[in-house]
Amino acid sequence: MGGFEIVLLLVVQRCEGDTVVCGQGSDELFYGYHKFRVREPDNRDSLRKLQDSVLPREVKMARMFGKELVTPYLNTEVVEIANSIPKWIHLYAG
Repeated sequence: MGGFEIVLLLVVQRCEGDTVVCGQGSDELFYGYHKFRVREPDNRDSLRKLQDSVLPREVKMARMFGKELVTPYLNTEVVEIANSIPKWIHLYAG
């Protein structure tokens, strides 16, 4: 379990509401990780990993506590808009 998943576990355990909104995908979409500057040419692999392996575990964890996990940064429209912005703008002009 990664660092964010531990925090998410604590939030879903203690949250009184039925919905937890998280920022998953923001670093991947907007090149927030240092690795994008030095070794990864784009964000596609990181987004794919997030959507295919990380997010399903987190959704399952939230459901175990009767919560719905909402990820607005992974909304199809948001992803399309973010991906339409050239990488150099994200890294150097954003």
